Amino acid sequence: YGMGMQEAVDSKKFHHQWLPDVLVVEENTLSDQLNDKLFKIGHKIVKRTSLGRMDCILVNDDGSLEGGADNRGDNIALGY
Repeated sequence: YGMGMQEAVDSKKFHHQWLPDVLVVEENTLSDQLNDKLFKIGHKIVKRTSLGRMDCILVNDDGSLEGGADNRGDNIALGY
């Protein structure tokens, strides 16, 4: 999606699975217009202040590593 690893980690999160058939989104993730459209076609939407924490490592095409740490915890991305 054209994002660096830290930008992806910092992005709003959402989760959907088959059972329960609920779309869980972090607050301010969906525009009002998109929220209304999804609701009108039958999606049950639950808003949460946050959806867990994540730390990630991206392996770039050249083999270099790019880390991203969730700023909602005491996480940090370091390398050597």
